[in-house]
Amino acid sequence: MIKPKKLYRAIVLNIDEFMHFDFSKDMTPHIPPISIKDNIPRDRDGNEYGLYMSDVLEVATEKYGEVGNPSNGGPSFYDDTFIGVDYQPKKIWYPRISIIFEISTDGISPRIPIQTGQWGETNRGDTEYIIDSIPASNYMIKEIQISPDILNDNKITIHKESFNSDEECINCVKKIISKRENGYGLFKNDRDKHIGNRALTATEMKMYKHLYSENGIILNKEYDIDPNNPKDVLDSIMRETFYRDPQNYNFEKMLELYKLYENQNIKSVEDLINAIVNNAKKPYNANKQDIYEEILNDAENYYKKRNKLNVKEK
Repeated sequence: MIKPKKLYRAIVLNIDEFMHFDFSKDMTPHIPPISIKDNIPRDRDGNEYGLYMSDVLEVATEKYGEVGNPSNGGPSFYDDTFIGVDYQPKKIWYPRISIIFEISTDGISPRIPIQTGQWGETNRGDTEYIIDSIPASNYMIKEIQISPDILNDNKITIHKESFNSDEECINCVKKIISKRENGYGLFKNDRDKHIGNRALTATEMKMYKHLYSENGIILNKEYDIDPNNPKDVLDSIMRETFYRDPQNYNFEKMLELYKLYENQNIKSVEDLINAIVNNAKKPYNANKQDIYEEILNDAENYYKKRNKLNVKEK
């Protein structure tokens, strides 16, 4: 069999392992073999011991590099638990990191493993290879994946080709983790103050994601605003509500703003104003009437400010 010029390998790390991973060292198995059978060192699955690789990138990414659930790999942002939407104890787990490596086979001799597949025979359409170690000069980052977490619903992929070096790619991931960590802190403090020991509602959890996720409106300082987009208007009012007093902002008002944001019947700014006015007239308790009157005042001030600044409409 002709040796491929490139192979692919993926590893999944928790956040501590990623932060301390030495990309300048030769790659070797991180644990010793579990047993020896037929004079062949074996791993815990009974397969030949060594570093497994695939000649198909998608297999390395999806089979070996699946980041999965961050709670499987820890660690957590803080030790305490809180009651989630499903009434079960939750922790704020750091995401897991998957690194997919591209490996040059120049000067090394990968071989077909004695028992093909880390989980036995597979029908993935690839050829699996194994090697005892990979020199640092033979591997480079292909992409890095960051798992979802309590505030971020989607896995994200950072492609090495977007950067000049592995180091730049790694630093980008570290910046994302740092940003997420800021969101965890805001969420923890906010939840402790406004929710306490009760379970989060689904709307509250979605609101927190809207505020404090990696792409949330509080963590992102740079953003475009279309003054004719009702969601942009609501985002502006939510930001202003938060930054008036970040430590003691009006939680009930923020929640009502987010409910307006989720209202699928609001298609225009006119719809938004009408919804605010109508909600202010509903027979709520006095506190909620005051909230909607304040929201209406914020919206009116927004447009006065917009006209004064002569913002061009899109």
